[in-house]
Amino acid sequence: MAIEQVIVTWAHLVSASIWVGGGIFLGVVLAPLLKKMSFSTEERLELMIKTGRRFNKIALPSLVILIVTGIYNSPFVCLAGIWRKKLRTEKLKIVN
Repeated sequence: MAIEQVIVTWAHLVSASIWVGGGIFLGVVLAPLLKKMSFSTEERLELMIKTGRRFNKIALPSLVILIVTGIYNSPFVCLAGIWRKKLRTEKLKIVN
């Protein structure tokens, strides 16, 4: 595996972990924790909004990286070079 493919795959997996893991944390850990706190509803809502905004500063770039590396890793992009090479080989067989 080429070094650029390793780096792209690593970036894809890290971005996916940040995006999915953060969403799970907000829904599974923070939301139930806020329900059990003795703060007022407004204070709990404000804390959830602040946490969500801070997470968005990391989540949105992670999502962009996830999409870009996903497109790069897609079989259509990776197989395009192989397909062209195979097509050239078949053309050479026909010509010869």
